[in-house]
Amino acid sequence: MKIHPVRIFKLRGQDKVEIHIAPAMPDDDQNQNYFCTCSITGLGDHKERRIMGIDGVQAHHLALIYAATTLYSSDEYARGELTWMAGNTPFDLGLPMAESTKAHMEALQPALNARQES
Repeated sequence: MKIHPVRIFKLRGQDKVEIHIAPAMPDDDQNQNYFCTCSITGLGDHKERRIMGIDGVQAHHLALIYAATTLYSSDEYARGELTWMAGNTPFDLGLPMAESTKAHMEALQPALNARQES
């Protein structure tokens, strides 16, 4: 049985944003790479990407990074409208971040803290 990971976020407390990551599959190329299809719905236009890795583990990890980068860089996230786990972890969506996303988050942190305090 293959697992199809899904995570659901709240948008403005009532709408939802979902990420779906399909199981890693071998690509048709000669390099024996793998890919995962990552789908994000509920955040503007539907986004779907095929994420490549040298094996299934890397493809899945990079799909999570893609989802995190998309969500953390969204206007909805910057406005504090996107939450996970009923908002009990403000501004934490529970996804791994790429180093460039971490730098972006550090730059946003003062504004995010101000929103949380208000």
